[in-house]
Formats: sequence, structure tokens, C-alpha cells
Amino acid sequence: MKIKEAIFSLNPNQLKNFSIYGFGQFINLISPLLVTPYLIHVCGLQNFGKIGLGISIAFFLILIVDYGTDITGVKNISINRENNEVIGKLFTSIFVTKLILFLLVLFFSTILFFTIPFFNKEKTLLFLSLMIVLGQLLNPTWFLQGTENYKSIALLNSLSKIIYLLTVFLFVKKEGDYIFANFCLGLGTLIAGGIAFVWIFKKYNFSFKSVNKKEIINLLKEDFSLCISQLFLSLKLTAPIVILSYFGGYLLAGQFKIMEQIISLFRTYLQTYSRFFYPKLCFKIFNDVKQGIHFWKKIYAIDGLFLVFLLSVMFVYTKEVLAYFKVENEMISDLIPAFRLSLVIPLLIAVSQPLEQLLFSLNKNAVYVKLTITATVVGVLCLVIFTPSFQLMGALVILILTELLLALFYYLSLKNYFVNRPI
Repeated sequence: MKIKEAIFSLNPNQLKNFSIYGFGQFINLISPLLVTPYLIHVCGLQNFGKIGLGISIAFFLILIVDYGTDITGVKNISINRENNEVIGKLFTSIFVTKLILFLLVLFFSTILFFTIPFFNKEKTLLFLSLMIVLGQLLNPTWFLQGTENYKSIALLNSLSKIIYLLTVFLFVKKEGDYIFANFCLGLGTLIAGGIAFVWIFKKYNFSFKSVNKKEIINLLKEDFSLCISQLFLSLKLTAPIVILSYFGGYLLAGQFKIMEQIISLFRTYLQTYSRFFYPKLCFKIFNDVKQGIHFWKKIYAIDGLFLVFLLSVMFVYTKEVLAYFKVENEMISDLIPAFRLSLVIPLLIAVSQPLEQLLFSLNKNAVYVKLTITATVVGVLCLVIFTPSFQLMGALVILILTELLLALFYYLSLKNYFVNRPI
């Protein structure tokens, strides 16, 4: 397929919405690049590793609270967007379910942070990091995506990141203030998400009276396997920094966190791109599978070229990137090979993520669950076995192989749609 055809075949409304959405996401993408050098400069690379540990654990817990909302919730809202009664029941039932899950997460996290020595040493940081999870509870981005309300998403993301930036620069002033960094991130999401939550309730006249126990139980049953798979996927992302912190110390974790910050930057960009088109893709595949896959190929042809360009720039200017993140001069030369190796990971994510999205759009959730759990178990076991000996480079190689395995699994489960359904 010609890239020129792919670009110009997007209709003006899609381009307008994407521009609005992209503007809001720009702050979402740029904020880590503004905060990270400041945190490393003020708190030190070792404490930055601790901050990374707290964020990773919070993001893992978020998946329990979200319970697959960003996938099934978006899809169900998108399909029923014209029926206010249905989306009202979906919205309120999902929120109550998430609230119950958050309370459970808070209870068990408290036990773990006090009883496990490794976590207990940084329990203040970890407790404050739970603000990120609380913020995600009120974050209604999944609903706004389903209704394709990109203006509101842009405003929500912009406001949350502006609050994050302001509070970090206001409260993190000395080395010991690293414990507040993740709290500031969660506070931004909580305030912006809370405003958006109230606005949605008033605009659509939703009511919690429509919620009943049966709907919540059904929701927990239906999305259980998907939630488990998402937890395993999150474990794949969380495990490296936890394992490196445990076996190599927080300085090594801080080095990895710099690379993970770049990986996360590209992952966030890819998620931003895919989430924008996901409701439309679900809607198209729901009506016509062939047209839906054609649409899928078109949007990711554009994305792939842009990503390769960005990664090439990062590869060439690796030294400058590390210097920007306030890495000490004597450490830069040692980290250049590892940093360049880490750039392979977002390249593979750019392959696996679109395939993952296609699996969900085609209702192949069960296949996704099996493949994700298998790849994650293999990857985490390899990390535990090889990271103590090979440390940073070993962890990066294992992450690359795991992502490659995941992409291969996804492709093999979908290859009939490419071979037998010529577009």
C-alpha cells in the first residue's frame, strides 16, 4: 500500500480530531522529558531509581483497578454510543466495580508494604505512589475515547500534566523530596479526572440508581481473564526494574529507568495513536471485517514510518540524549551501548501493539490472554535467572526477546486474516 494513499485517504474530520487529540497528548508525552532531568539533578540517580520502582508498582496496580476498562469499556461504549441508557449503566457499573477493586488494592498493598522488607524500606514513597492509582479511578478517559470526545481528552491530559509539572517543581526541592514525585503525578490525574467525571455525569444525566450487584458480578466474571492477561502484561513491564532494584541496587535501577523512560515515551505515543483509532476500528470491524482490516493497515502504515524516523534520531544522538537526562559524563560512555540496544524494544512494540489491537477488535480475547500469559511467564523467569549475572544488558536482551515472541504469537494467530482475506 502506498503511504501517500494512506495519508490522504483519512477524511477531514478524522484529521481534525487527531490534531486536537494530538495537541492534548503532546503535553502527556513531553512532561516526562521535562521532569526527569530535574528529578535526577535534584534527587540523584539512585533516588530516581526508587521513584521508578514506585511508578512501576502503581502502574501494575492500576491494571487491577481498570480491570480491562480501556479495552472492553471503550469498545462497548463505542458500539452503544447512541443509546444513553446503555452507556449510563456501563459507566456507573464500571465505576463502582473499579471503586471496589481500588479498596481491595489499598488493603492488600498496605499489608505488603508493611510486611515485605524490600518494600518496607520505601513504604512512604510507595504509599504516596498509590495516589496515581486513586487518580486513575476517577479518570474517565476510557469513556471519552468510546464516545470519541477528543477535545475533552485533550483538555483532561493537558490539565493533569500541567498540575503534575507545577507541583513537582513546587514540592521537590531537595534530595529527600523524591518521595513526593509520584504523589504529584497522581494528584494531577485526580484533579483533572475528577472534574471530567463530574462533567460527564451532569452532561449525560447518569445516576448510580441503575447500578445493581448482578451487573457488577457479571462485569467481574466477563472481564476476569482479560484482567489477568493485562496483569501479566504489566508484570512484564514492572519486573525488570523491581528485579534490577533487588539484585543490583537502586543506582542500576535508575540507569534502567532512564532507558525505560524513552521506551515509555514511545509506548505512550503508540498507545495514544492506537487509542485514537481503536473505537473507529471496533466500529468498522463490527460492521465489515474486510473494511476494518483495510482501515487498520492504513493507519499503521503511517505510524510505522514516523516511528522509524524518531528511533533513528535517538540512535544517532544517544550521547546528547543521555547528557540531557543529567547522566554523569563518566557514566555516559558505559550506557551508550545499552541505550541503543533498548531502542529495539519500542520498534518491536510498534509491531506487537497493532496486532494486539486487532485481536481485541476481532473478539479474540481468549487467544490474547493465552499468548500474553505464556510470553510473560517465559520473560519474567528469564529475568529472574539471568539478570543477577548479566544485569542491565541481560535485562534488555530478555525484554527484546519477550517482545519479539509476543509479536510472533500475535501474528501467527491472525495470519489467516492477511493470507485468506486479501485487502
